[in-house]
Amino acid sequence: MEKSTLIERARIYLKTLLEGVHPVTGEPLPQGMVDDKLKNCFTFIDQTLGEYLTLSETAERLQAELDKTKANMQEKQKFFVTPEQCENISLSKEPITLTAFVKNVNSVVDGNSMERFTSTMLKDWLVARGMLRKAKEQTVVSKTVFRPSETAEKLGIIEVESVDKKSGEIKKQLRLDEKAQLFIIENIEEVAKSVGAE
Repeated sequence: MEKSTLIERARIYLKTLLEGVHPVTGEPLPQGMVDDKLKNCFTFIDQTLGEYLTLSETAERLQAELDKTKANMQEKQKFFVTPEQCENISLSKEPITLTAFVKNVNSVVDGNSMERFTSTMLKDWLVARGMLRKAKEQTVVSKTVFRPSETAEKLGIIEVESVDKKSGEIKKQLRLDEKAQLFIIENIEEVAKSVGAE
């Protein structure tokens, strides 16, 4: 018998005793056998057992949710896109940031069952293909930036100056024109394989 079932039975016995009835025989208890001190003690024990059961149920539910979350996290597949999904990735006529392009890709895949596509994945692939090169840039702090190669520029991976909304600083930002977006979509399987190989 489960512990929770035993506790529920014990609570029923206590409540029956509080009513002045023997819980097994059903006979009335002798007058004064359960005085006020015993009633207070039985009431306290009943409440404590009830709180214990509530906490146990909550702990079991939370553990089940945690186990389910862990299982979902472990079951996520590596990022991939089917040819049908590729056809549904929207292309922007205007040059867009890598982040905006990545959002367009992620909008056609199931993010619940698979890892999301990220700008870092895309940059790593473009670096591996020789389309981007890493460079150190000194502003207030030293940071790594990515510069398009000559071939990348011909494919439509361009660098534009933009104003940072927070700092007002003018900075260079990578953008993908329509040709570059299509180039990446045409090679998305290779991008996915390079991600899976890590």
